[in-house]
Amino acid sequence: MSTGYLFVLAYILTVVVVVASRYIYIRGGELVFSCVPTHRGISSVKILISMLPMFVLPAFQYNVGPDYFPYVDIFKFGDDRCEWLYMELNYFLKYFVDNPQVIFVVVSLIILLMVFWTIFDMSPYPLLSIFLFWTFKYYFMTFNELRWGVA
Repeated sequence: MSTGYLFVLAYILTVVVVVASRYIYIRGGELVFSCVPTHRGISSVKILISMLPMFVLPAFQYNVGPDYFPYVDIFKFGDDRCEWLYMELNYFLKYFVDNPQVIFVVVSLIILLMVFWTIFDMSPYPLLSIFLFWTFKYYFMTFNELRWGVA
């Protein structure tokens, strides 16, 4: 399957999950499905489930874009020219895991959590907001501009 199909599949799954999440809410610790769209605010479950399809691709990328291997080298060997917070995140993660893939997973999670939280919190039209996030190529920046995303 080509990479283009994976991007479209991730987008379609995200749209389906966001639409379905309008009919799901948590009441008394139980997941409740409703036939009528609910506006019960945002929940962590809605955000995590909605962003999951778009999270998988940048989190588990390999050799995507010109910056992939420089980020791997920065994780392995460090770099004094990088942003302070990004380097602290690298050192912290390297203390627990020696696999450079972890930096892609964590940074993708941070970026997409902030974006989806903002979309569900502030947008009256979450589907339109996700569509704009996708079509204006901000989503694709999560693949290459890790340091920018953390800074």
